[in-house]
Amino acid sequence: MKNNLISSHEIRVYETVRKSGDWLTAREIAERSGVANRTARHHARGLSETGVFDVAPVFGGYRYRIKTALDPDATAYVAEIEAAKRIIGDFSQ
Repeated sequence: MKNNLISSHEIRVYETVRKSGDWLTAREIAERSGVANRTARHHARGLSETGVFDVAPVFGGYRYRIKTALDPDATAYVAEIEAAKRIIGDFSQ
């Protein structure tokens, strides 16, 4: 599990990928969530390392999607994201 605090940008990245259901590039995540490209890459990589996102290396970069079956650590982290989302505010875009 990650030891850092959850930011509003991380919540935006998570919500964008969760709502999409499709494979997205970091650039697509950035455009849809309203964060910078490097911020989207950073959070997508972190969420895949935590086990929340699936990642597929493809020519020219990576694609990300929400995992359908989460391990216990990833489930706990998603619960933390959901709690932070309720505290920080509305992220429906």
